[in-house]
Amino acid sequence: MAAVNRTYRSERDRKDMRYDFQRKRQMEQPVKGQSSQPPAKRPFQGPLKDPTPQGQQQQTP
Repeated sequence: MAAVNRTYRSERDRKDMRYDFQRKRQMEQPVKGQSSQPPAKRPFQGPLKDPTPQGQQQQTP
C-alpha cells in the first residue's frame, strides 16, 4: 500500500509541476502588439533640466 501512495504522490507532483510550467509560460508570452525582445536601453541624458528653453520666459496671463 505504501508503494501505491508514493506512486500516486509522485504522479500528482509531476502534474503540478507541469501545470506550473505551463502557467509560467503563458504569463511570459508577450502581449499582442509587443515584441518579444526586451526594450532597448536609452542612453543617459544627464540630469533633468528646466523644461523651458534658455532665453525664453513663460508668459503669464
